[in-house]
Amino acid sequence: MQYQILVKQQTDNSFLATALGMPECRVEAQTKEQAVVKAREAIEDLLAQGEIVVVEVQAISSNPWLKMHGQLKDESLFDDVVAEIKAYRDSIDE
Repeated sequence: MQYQILVKQQTDNSFLATALGMPECRVEAQTKEQAVVKAREAIEDLLAQGEIVVVEVQAISSNPWLKMHGQLKDESLFDDVVAEIKAYRDSIDE
């Protein structure tokens, strides 16, 4: 597996490395390379304590436009309005 690690140089010239999405995997070292190695070890230690499980969660909010879907299906002028909109858009694109 691959993990992204953010490495920042501190004002005292040490390096702080954090595994993105894993705030508990935050380490400090004297060099960038040491910080990356320590971050990798912190990730490995964390993963050794458990396992990653993927779950699917349904979205709580729905698309607000779905309420409008089908409202004009029986409107006799709908096709004419759409044609007028298309004609207008085509005219301003020229």
